[in-house]
Amino acid sequence: MSETAIRLEEVAVGHERTIVLEGVSGEVRRGTILAVVGANAAGKTTLLRAIAGLARPMRGRIGVRIEESLADPSSLPPSRRATGLAFLPQRLRLPGGFEAREIVEMGRYALPPSAARVEQAIVTLDLAAIADRPIDRLSIGQQQRVALARVLAQHRPGGVVILDEPFASLDLRETARLLGLLRSIAAEGTAVLASVHDLPVAARLADDAWILDGGRLVASGGTDSVLSRASIARIFGESSADLAFGR
Repeated sequence: MSETAIRLEEVAVGHERTIVLEGVSGEVRRGTILAVVGANAAGKTTLLRAIAGLARPMRGRIGVRIEESLADPSSLPPSRRATGLAFLPQRLRLPGGFEAREIVEMGRYALPPSAARVEQAIVTLDLAAIADRPIDRLSIGQQQRVALARVLAQHRPGGVVILDEPFASLDLRETARLLGLLRSIAAEGTAVLASVHDLPVAARLADDAWILDGGRLVASGGTDSVLSRASIARIFGESSADLAFGR
């Protein structure tokens, strides 16, 4: 079995008297892609933010492999966390007035500058033709690709990449390109963790899957079993399975 990149032990996350996640345990291995699925407000974004070190658990422990050891990401300074963990939030507030290229360069803010890494990310996400345009003059789909390029500029092969709804606003061609890109990143030894609403896309993307329901991890394992029609029907009902898989 490949090395553990992310480990959760009975993690609970919330605020004041509201518990958003409760008792979540699991592991993500290096070189694999894990899809996190679930209904709206199931806790997917909260889970990813906690693993990225942006939300501190009320209970339990989170370990993310930074360099050669598992560490609590919320306890690390940004400069060290950035060396091994790249995060795409669901709603990235891109500042107006900056060119697309400058947004991609922000992926290196806590790291040494690297014009080569920035340019490679721009080319990989097919942004060369629009790299000098202001970000607020791009379409939503183009802005999403810029945000993904920012993550790619930061990403270190063999590290951890966490993506909250990375396929949002992408068309079919861009979705196919991103599927291939994430598989290639995983093949380099990176652990990729992504929340995905589209179940067929999640099934094509991931090696393993977690299903969150009401803030709890209700199913985990290989994608073939976790995202099967029977599993979705059991957790979300027959009508949801019909919608996802056809009837």
